[in-house]
Amino acid sequence: MKISEIARLLNGKLENFTQDKEIKNLKSVETATEDDITFLKTKKDLDKALISNLNNFKTNQDK
Repeated sequence: MKISEIARLLNGKLENFTQDKEIKNLKSVETATEDDITFLKTKKDLDKALISNLNNFKTNQDK
């Protein structure tokens, strides 16, 4: 499934979006690669994602 399709289904907002890649798997932040997507629940998860090769992640932002 493409990144844009996932964002649409989740009513998500794409930021810094340059390439509509095909996502292959849903994985944890520790094991995800550039073809996977993960959900970041904590600031610690976000910090891990920012220093990894993880490109595709969803966060739960406060409203």
